[in-house]
Amino acid sequence: MSENANDTMTATLKPSGNLIAAASRDLRNQIQEMVTNGAKNIVFDFSDVTLVDSSGIGVLVGALNLVKKNGGSLQICNASPEVSRLLKLMHLDKHMSVE
Repeated sequence: MSENANDTMTATLKPSGNLIAAASRDLRNQIQEMVTNGAKNIVFDFSDVTLVDSSGIGVLVGALNLVKKNGGSLQICNASPEVSRLLKLMHLDKHMSVE
């Protein structure tokens, strides 16, 4: 489902396919584990993500709240034009970097 790489402060997640309800629980658990293991910032590489539904948005908002609580940040990179447009329509680009 996803790959990850950690340095001391930043965790990178690369989910693939659809970020929908069926994938949300696993992704939420991965994020929690990364933060528990010391990641302060999270970068999502969305180069392989084709669709994000409301559950996926919920995962992103939960991750944002978790990292901000710990003084960190969240970044989304390589999003498709459709996914990027959705995130901007939801005004998430005001709270996280969307590239």
